[in-house]
Amino acid sequence: MENNMFQKENFENLLAVALSKKIITSGDLKPFRETELVLEDFLNWLNQEKGYLLHGGAVLIPASEKLISKRKVFHATDDGGVAIIKALFPNNLPGQTNLNYRIDKSGVQEVVLEGNPTGELMREKGYIYILENEGFSNQGTQGIADFEKPWAEGKTQDYLFVIEVEKSDFNYSYRVGEK
Repeated sequence: MENNMFQKENFENLLAVALSKKIITSGDLKPFRETELVLEDFLNWLNQEKGYLLHGGAVLIPASEKLISKRKVFHATDDGGVAIIKALFPNNLPGQTNLNYRIDKSGVQEVVLEGNPTGELMREKGYIYILENEGFSNQGTQGIADFEKPWAEGKTQDYLFVIEVEKSDFNYSYRVGEK
């Protein structure tokens, strides 16, 4: 119980830093990592306690700008592990047919890069954007952790803050598999 109170207090403190700075850098996370807090747990807490959704990507969008999508939907997740996957693994490598991952919190969670991908399989760092859960739904989506919002060309998405993630934040395994 004492550990849960310690964790909640640290998460509240980290959230306050994030909301004031609009970005949590690796340097900001260092003191929290030294207390053995796991970024995935913080991301899941943001969803469970605050109702926020998460969007992982490769590019840092300045706080003065908004997120955009070139598709007819904007994707987000309620799962910290999936957000980290989306931030660190490209879904468009040459030779890659699909980025496949399994969400199994009771067993092994593994990312499989299908096909014969070439290039950097996992990024050194990525970014997770924290979003208000307005206009998103997971009705009819690919999985339990997939939320979508209808999207029109030129539409933009605000975010509350962004978190810089590193390879060390990914706590699972990955491999190249056959299609």
